Amino acid sequence: MADIFISYSTHDRVPAQKLVGRLRSEGFSVWIDESGISAAAQWSSEIVRAIESSTVFIILLSKSAFESHNVIKELSLASEEKKHIIPVEVEHIELSHEVKYQLAGIQRVPYNETSRIIEAVSRFIERNNPPPPSGSSVANRVSKRNIFAAVTALSLIAICFFFFFTKKKNAFGEGKKAVVVLPFTDQSPAKENEYLSLGFSDELMDVLGKSTDLSVVSKTVAMDYRGAKMSPQEVGSELGVRYVISGAMIKNEDGISLEMHILDNKAHTQLANLSYRGPTNDIFRLQKELAADAAASLGSSGIEEKGLAKESRTNNFEAYQALLQARIASEDKSHESILRAMDFYDRAVTIDSNYADAWAERGYFAAKWAAEINKLSSWAMIAEESSNKAVALDPKQPEGYVALGWTYWRKFAMSGDQDTQLIRQAIKSAQQAVNLEPNNAEYLINLADIQRYDTTLKKEANANVRKAMVLDPNNYNAFVTLVNVGDTTVRPYLQKAKDVFSHVLRLHPDDPFLKLRYANMLVGMRDTPYVENYIDTLTERYSSVIVVFYNACGQYLGLHRPMKALSAIEHMKAILAPDMWIYMKKRLGVMMNQFPEEIRKSERFRKIMS
Repeated sequence: MADIFISYSTHDRVPAQKLVGRLRSEGFSVWIDESGISAAAQWSSEIVRAIESSTVFIILLSKSAFESHNVIKELSLASEEKKHIIPVEVEHIELSHEVKYQLAGIQRVPYNETSRIIEAVSRFIERNNPPPPSGSSVANRVSKRNIFAAVTALSLIAICFFFFFTKKKNAFGEGKKAVVVLPFTDQSPAKENEYLSLGFSDELMDVLGKSTDLSVVSKTVAMDYRGAKMSPQEVGSELGVRYVISGAMIKNEDGISLEMHILDNKAHTQLANLSYRGPTNDIFRLQKELAADAAASLGSSGIEEKGLAKESRTNNFEAYQALLQARIASEDKSHESILRAMDFYDRAVTIDSNYADAWAERGYFAAKWAAEINKLSSWAMIAEESSNKAVALDPKQPEGYVALGWTYWRKFAMSGDQDTQLIRQAIKSAQQAVNLEPNNAEYLINLADIQRYDTTLKKEANANVRKAMVLDPNNYNAFVTLVNVGDTTVRPYLQKAKDVFSHVLRLHPDDPFLKLRYANMLVGMRDTPYVENYIDTLTERYSSVIVVFYNACGQYLGLHRPMKALSAIEHMKAILAPDMWIYMKKRLGVMMNQFPEEIRKSERFRKIMS
């Protein structure tokens, strides 16, 4: 929840909102009732929870405040909870008998002296979140109030995370060479072989990512630059990495021709310009040569031979080709393309039944999309079969455990988020992937994303996603996950997060799922000025995408717009098959309690949820 709770009379709404704006601009998270619900329903469990979880309680003093039963009750609860209370005078007035006891001995601050209010808030929050020892490097790098660095006990993570936002050149940490592998382009005459060119860059990224002395930008971030009209130098500067690897492929009847270029962006020199040629079915030899030459050019000694020849790979070109085609087929995320992608995955594991990579991707894909395409039960079974097969074929392959984690999560979701044993199994599997590659940002984000469903692991989830942000500072999924795990100190990073998303959305303007994650982040960071209209636009534009409306329901509730949330549920019911609606009702169970009581008792609500 928020750092600050503001109690005010509805007559003082304008000065209250102005104060909220100033506090948020200073980086504080603020809870204020902006829902406009009736007085009878206003004293809700949500308000109680907000007061209990806040650090500072600000009360706006005025004649109308002393006449408000809700303000009096909120102050009483804050006093009982021993919150730090700051009385702010909207108008100078004698204290009423109802508040004299709680405010006795507390100095009042005039409303127009906002600097004093901010100073008092900072002091109280620092008292609850003590700064690091004076000799530590954290103390030299945090903001002037030091209110964010103490979020977790892992001070090193906090140091590196904040250091990125203040000194980008050190974003990837000391002692490692920061590298980005850009998506290789297809220069073939027919322009039909991009799946193969992307396969080269994917494999190169995977091998270099296992190095102990390289810090490789994740595929999530690297793929954002696919098709971007930017030079390697511009990309390197934007990401803050020293080395940029780019490449191009031509496939024709004679085979494959490939070029790889490695730029040292700091020295402004080309480390390597290499060419390769071979028959199409000799693609695996080309990939191995590519990775070995890249590692040598970068001066990396941290790539073991086994990294160049994973057991989970295949030696069958047709199986590998089917896997790459599955990745491409699913990109537009339409119902038809998802089914087509599954057909390619089926083909890959049919051609080579020992292809662990294909089994893992098939399992993850089935778990992820089972609900969206109304194939919940059958695809959940596919996910379980595939992920277990992947782990059995190669127990040292992290992707198999990632798939297994989401398989258990899907079964947990099918239970209505009730079977805690399933979520523990999901976390255990995701943790195993991190154990195998502890410095893989994607696996850390994945683990945190699942851990957030276990409220006892909030600190662990927070620490994992923050470590991921150190390793991969431009990964937009990390910002979203940080919000999802309930980190209340993310507000100062809102502008950085907006910058990252703004860049990605310019490159992918028609991706509803990317926009959905952006909206989740804005709601979580309490960036309310325009996020409601943004969500409205998403639901209008993507009226057939179920996950958009599922998330819109939670987002509208977070913005205190329960009627819009109810409309989102109503729309989902209209477009879902009956068995899928039963599943969705289970998934919506947690959200139902967030609706005001008068809505839950309404005929419309009962009809929708029947």
